[in-house]
Amino acid sequence: MKCAVFLSLLLSVQTAMVYQSETEGNTVSLHCEHTGIMTWEKGSDKKKSTILTARAGVITKYRRDVEERYGVMDNSKLVIKNVAVSDSGIYYCNGFPVVFLMVNPAPQAGGVSEVEIGLMFGGVGLAALVFLLATVAAVRVMLHQTWLEGWNTGRHTAQFNWSK
Repeated sequence: MKCAVFLSLLLSVQTAMVYQSETEGNTVSLHCEHTGIMTWEKGSDKKKSTILTARAGVITKYRRDVEERYGVMDNSKLVIKNVAVSDSGIYYCNGFPVVFLMVNPAPQAGGVSEVEIGLMFGGVGLAALVFLLATVAAVRVMLHQTWLEGWNTGRHTAQFNWSK
């Protein structure tokens, strides 16, 4: 009786689910603590899709895998090569949820990020502001010069002479 209780407790131990994040295009390894026959699935409690089963080095795939993206390493890790955003989700090992995989989109090569766009517009805005302030300062200097010339010649009005 004690042996049966111990075995049922041993078999009912579940592994904790871990969060794993990866960038699109990389290779990811999902670890499972179970030994022996290893069945990997993806989905939710209500709807799971079997990816593969590994038994003593023999892999049976249940998904079309033309690019050979799915594999098993050390008989306990599911390896997914060239991960895509669509690979995000909960992965089950022998029926237990073990990994929540989040695949982030790869940065665009040569593309411009939102931060860079903000910096560009900020730089253009700053340049326009500096130009405006320099123009206002130059006009004030010219008006002040004209006013001083008028004061020296006895005219007290600030009439700007554009012919100079």
